[in-house]
Amino acid sequence: MFTGLIQDIGAIVSIRREGNYATLAIRSCLANQMSIGDSISVNGVCLTTMRIEHGVFYVDVVPQSMRMTTLGSLRISEKVNLEQAMQAHSRFDGHVVSGHIDGTGRIAGLRKEGNAVLMTICPPSNLLESMILQGSIAVDGVSLTICDLSSKGFTVSVIPHTGLATTLLSRRVGQIVNLETDILAKYAQKALPVAGISREFLIQHGF
Repeated sequence: MFTGLIQDIGAIVSIRREGNYATLAIRSCLANQMSIGDSISVNGVCLTTMRIEHGVFYVDVVPQSMRMTTLGSLRISEKVNLEQAMQAHSRFDGHVVSGHIDGTGRIAGLRKEGNAVLMTICPPSNLLESMILQGSIAVDGVSLTICDLSSKGFTVSVIPHTGLATTLLSRRVGQIVNLETDILAKYAQKALPVAGISREFLIQHGF
């Protein structure tokens, strides 16, 4: 489990691709705090540390993750958002992030507003069904709040601290990002039909 609060921006130092899977080597100050078998979020994707040496850790990316995320398009020297798994005694900030990517979205717009940058993202329509206004969303592993929502996409506000502590403001219009919707919303969405509660039922009863 993660919180979506990025601890370091790492750099890809090597990529070994074999067919439809790959091994990534990532340089990070977190490497000295990690152990073999630890979970690490790389741009929002939960991966397992398989080797650590000289400030670099290695992770395997399985075919499913290559298909579902942007990890397959990473290049040498590219920067990535990193977060270690949350400890039970830690302070809980951000929101519950599993590291299991639901899909990807395309950045449709970047607009400065005051001291923040508004980022609009167009995801697959099925992901929009799990989003609500003022709800949580993880974009490339970063915990953000949805400040605008439409039938085509959603908008998040990137504050100055988040811009400095993550890779988000290095992204450009047209680029693809990893998305994980709020796990609580997904469970609720799954449970409603089982309980016989439909969208029409909720509207009829004033929701």
